[in-house]
Parts: sequence; structure tokens; C-alpha cells
Amino acid sequence: VLGGVGRIRGGGAMACDASLVEGEAEAAASAEPVAAASAAEGSVRRVRCISDIHVDEEENRQWLAGLPEHLEDVLIVAGDLSDNLARARSALRTLKGKYGEVLCVPGNHDLWLSRKEESGVRDSMEKLQAFLAMCRDEGVRTGPLRVDGEGGSCCVVPLLSWHHQSFDTEPDITCWEGIPKPEHVMVDYSRCKWPSPLSQTDESVARALDELNDRGAAFPEGAGSAALPIISFSHFVPRFELNPEKRFLFLPCLLKAVGSRFLGERVQRIGSAMHVFGHTHFGWDAMLGNTRYVQAALGYPSEWRERPASMEIGDLPKEPIVLWTSSNGFAPPMAARWSDYYERHARTPEVTYTLAPYVAPMYRQLPGGEICDWPMGPPKGRER
Repeated sequence: VLGGVGRIRGGGAMACDASLVEGEAEAAASAEPVAAASAAEGSVRRVRCISDIHVDEEENRQWLAGLPEHLEDVLIVAGDLSDNLARARSALRTLKGKYGEVLCVPGNHDLWLSRKEESGVRDSMEKLQAFLAMCRDEGVRTGPLRVDGEGGSCCVVPLLSWHHQSFDTEPDITCWEGIPKPEHVMVDYSRCKWPSPLSQTDESVARALDELNDRGAAFPEGAGSAALPIISFSHFVPRFELNPEKRFLFLPCLLKAVGSRFLGERVQRIGSAMHVFGHTHFGWDAMLGNTRYVQAALGYPSEWRERPASMEIGDLPKEPIVLWTSSNGFAPPMAARWSDYYERHARTPEVTYTLAPYVAPMYRQLPGGEICDWPMGPPKGRER
């Protein structure tokens, strides 16, 4: 959603009291049994991940169908399959035939409304219920899973989340005219509908979905210890540092529609050794504090044609990347263009008056506005 300019037409603290859409929240949280599940003991070799598979794209459906079988592996799917539940179901069914266990959370696309075949779904909370029920019907996990292999164990924890504008704590771009507001370019504001009193314009939706995680299955005993490290995952971004800075993005405003402070606090609270996220369509592998953060998004075919270097990580685009093996534990750090950039460069969000050379032509330069250098150097043929 951040990496390209296409398909982007993609809370204040209003607390959610106990009466908040109670029936819908309870139903959404009840799609998984109350006890954590376990993969067959000693049978798992690897944990892999992928996000943003967008199976409305024919090329992505072909990619899915062509994946090799790894029936000894666990696969994390970090959201954004399709707004069409039938198509999302088909994708999960395909993946269940190729991996021993599949775990999934919904992304923003998955909770969009207006499909004729889903006219009985009144709002995005009901769409969430329908998505989780579909996962249950297909044998796809939406609660914690203990993974045991011959040489080690880990615990995979799905986390529900939603974005809110106050997640963006860095200053906005100045000295440039024409940068739109997120609600004018982000489809979520038009194709998601939330039951009152929830509102996309404050923190209430993000808070409500985060609180659903408290009603899910309990973690297995020992989860979070060195012997049973947690790999959590979500669709949305848990920390703001996991994004490129605004001056490097075609639509700087979209950083107000990518992440959740509640999610970030939860990841820290449960003690995740690794957290997988999606949504922004950038390869990413970075250590922040005691948690390693990874993104491996399939994204759109056009993104692989136009900017493959910012998508690549691990085995992508060949197949979902390996995060953990029962024999060796966590995979070694993986090269990824933007996270590697921030290994070498400190964030300077206070520089608000510049835009990257590939972004600047989209907007009107005002007095004081400047064009910065290419963050990774100019592409071949565009050297200054």
C-alpha cells in the first residue's frame, strides 16, 4: 500500500466499554477454541511467512497454485487475501494443501464491504466474524499454536489489529502543496463500515480489535521463554520505525493508515522474540529492542516489475520466507532494502521540507521546499 502509487484507494481515545458491539465482538473472538493448539509433536521443520497475497490478481493466484508442497512446515499468512470471502477461502484451501499448518489474520482488504455475494454482512465487524469462521471451517488457525520439532519449539501467536491516525507521531511534510489526507486516498474509509460507536476517524476501531485478542485462546505454558519463544504476527505495523520516512513515499499521508500503537504495546507485553507484519509491501528485517520485526509481502505483480529491490527478502518471490527451523532456531538476518538503509542511516523526520526526486513531481513546491538526494542513489540512467 505504501510502496506504489496504484490501488491506494485501498481512535482519541474513545474507550470501548463492555457494551461495545458485545455480541459481534464475542462472536469474532470465539472462532478459536479457548486452549492453545499444538502442531503434531516432533513433526515440524520450519515456520514460514507471507503477507498481502492479494489473490484478486490472476498472477498471484498462479503463484499460489505453483508453490511447492512443504507438509512439514507451518505457514503464517499476515492478511490481505481478498475482499471476496469465496476467493479468500479458495486461497486458504490451496495453502492448506501445501503446508502442515496455516495460521492467518485478516488485513484491511479482507474487511472491505460491498461485494454482492456478501450483501448479508452489515458491517466490517460482521465481516471479521465471517472471515474468522471461514478460517475455522478450512482448518486454518486463528489462535496460538505451539510448534514442536525434533530440535526445538516455538509458539506462533496471531494478533488482530487495525490502523489509527494517531499512530503517526512524526511531523508532516511542509513547504509542498497537494499532499492529500489519508481519508481521501485510502479505500478503508469508504469500503469499511463499523458499528456505532466505533469510528475510523479516531482510535476506537484499533482499540476494539486489539481488545479482541484478550478474549482468544490462552498461550501454552512457557510461551515467551527461551525454550518456547513467541513469533507473533499481525497485518498492520506495530512500530513507526518500520516505515520509510514520509519524504521518501509517493503518498506521505498514508503513514497515518498503517499501524497501531495498541498492537505495538501488545507485542512488547507478550514478549515476542519475532513479530511478522504486512500492509506496507516492503521487505523488512530489523531488530528493535528485544524483538525482531519481519515483513515479506507478495504484494502486486506491478510492484515486482517496477520496484523489486524494495520487495525482496529471503526466498521471495520464489516462495514464503523461512523464519525459524526446528534444528537451528531463528533464521539469520535477511537483507532487505529499506531496513538495511535504516541500519546505516538514522531517521531524521524533522526534515519536513524535502521530498525525494521521484516523489517531488507529484506535488507543487512552495518557498522553502527542497528536493533531497535519492535515498539509495539514483537508478541507472538517472545519475545527476
